[in-house]
Amino acid sequence: MKRNLILTLVTFSIFILCGCNFSKKIELGKNNESKIDTLRTLFKNKPFKSISSVYNKKYLPRITYPSGIVIEGYCGLIYNYKVKKVNFDSVVSNIRSNAKVDFKLSDSTVHYTPSYERENIENKFPIPNFINPVISFKTEFDLKKTKIFIFDNGKGNFFKKEAIDKILTWTNINNPDFKGKGYSTGALVDYSNYAVIYWTIIW
Repeated sequence: MKRNLILTLVTFSIFILCGCNFSKKIELGKNNESKIDTLRTLFKNKPFKSISSVYNKKYLPRITYPSGIVIEGYCGLIYNYKVKKVNFDSVVSNIRSNAKVDFKLSDSTVHYTPSYERENIENKFPIPNFINPVISFKTEFDLKKTKIFIFDNGKGNFFKKEAIDKILTWTNINNPDFKGKGYSTGALVDYSNYAVIYWTIIW
């Protein structure tokens, strides 16, 4: 009887722990969606046109606003996702169909890391700092087997006034004339470990 009691207590404890963890995951998802919705209101619509709400439930989002603007030179939204091998081809096919151009991450002649402190580089595509990031992506990319897909990018200010006010209030940028210089949306695909990273960055 004592043995049955112990088994019952152990089973009940596991049930409680799993239930708590599951609740935390659900709550985290809700919080992410709320934060992302708030983030969208601070920017003009175009930068987020390729970000679908379906990502919120399938991908681990990381918001790099406003701190990212001083840490990396840009801010925005990053989605990390480890694709199941069985789904990898279809995910990549969908990415490819939405991209206007693609190239290898190792080919530095066609891409650069943008920053609010520098002018945009002509004839190159702006992407996040994947090679030497200050904010780690928690994975190492095989440069020879990693491709970049650009969905869209553009020059100009895509920050609303509220977004600029928040940047000037929360960071050490002391420039009342601060305004944005551009945006970029796209995806990184590492074929060696089935990793996908979606991004929307603004600087």
